[in-house]
Amino acid sequence: MAGAAELRLNGLAQPTVASNGTSAWMVGVRQSDGLIVSRSYSPSGGWSASDRVEVGTNTGGRLAFPNALRAADGRLRLIAEGPGASIDTSSVWAFQRPL
Repeated sequence: MAGAAELRLNGLAQPTVASNGTSAWMVGVRQSDGLIVSRSYSPSGGWSASDRVEVGTNTGGRLAFPNALRAADGRLRLIAEGPGASIDTSSVWAFQRPL
């Protein structure tokens, strides 16, 4: 990706990014509902205009701190802190989808 690809969003926390060298995907937690959402970037179209819900309410609780695999190989892959995690308990949730 050449040049700046600035994206300013309100209400999105804990961002992470993946790229295949041409396109990019920004993933974060939407603060209003706790869903993990993404925006995609292409050199010809810039950033997508709306959120794509990647992980909905079917996880049994809110997820946090998504971490995407930086090099996308035809799949968007991420892990996140899962529901029920605390100081004494770990919960990890994994997700992938084709790009």
